[in-house]
Amino acid sequence: MGEAVKNAITSDKDWAANIQSWTAALVDAVINRVIKEGIGGMKSLLAGGGEGGGNEASSYMPSGYQNLTANEFQGQKQQLSSSLQSFINEKQSALSNKNKSFSLAQQTLSALETVRSRNCGVSNEEIQNVQNQISRINTDIAILNNSISELNATANRVNQVTNTETLMIANQETTQIMNKYRNDSSQQSVQNVFQELQERQAAFDNAQSRLSVCAVNTTGTSTSTAPAEGSSM
Repeated sequence: MGEAVKNAITSDKDWAANIQSWTAALVDAVINRVIKEGIGGMKSLLAGGGEGGGNEASSYMPSGYQNLTANEFQGQKQQLSSSLQSFINEKQSALSNKNKSFSLAQQTLSALETVRSRNCGVSNEEIQNVQNQISRINTDIAILNNSISELNATANRVNQVTNTETLMIANQETTQIMNKYRNDSSQQSVQNVFQELQERQAAFDNAQSRLSVCAVNTTGTSTSTAPAEGSSM
């Protein structure tokens, strides 16, 4: 037991000594660079720009720490990209259902106008209501298209991030744009858009039913005047 404790203490001391040695080496390297290249060199050092999230400062770190830094960068970049893409997918799903609602509303209007032309009890107000729905849905589609375009542009910038400095900027931009669309009253939830689609489907089914009844009543096909098969005239 005493030997194990001794080994543990020795191991911790070795680890601390390694950290102290690495830190000292890093500080010395930075100081030497400042002396050699001046402030301009330090600005370049801090700005970074190495592929995979590294910057020039990482070249002073032991290889193990460089790998950890690169892995951490890639993990954060992937998490940010995934969150943004999930949000984009929600908007695209909403857009798809909005387009379906728009098509159903147009078909509903066409059916009702036909019913009205046959004097089967469709008011001008009912026609106007459907026309207003079409106009509103069309506006919603335009808003969704604009938001998806802006979100895709942000996603492209995230994918082009190459260092921790630009990743922080991209993270801030992503948070701002997602909050913008979450708090925008003109942006409907996926659930609300789907509910609207169900309502437009029900309205279309109703209009089609009324059109069928109207067609029967106006053409007189509900009763047949043809003689039964085999009967004599």
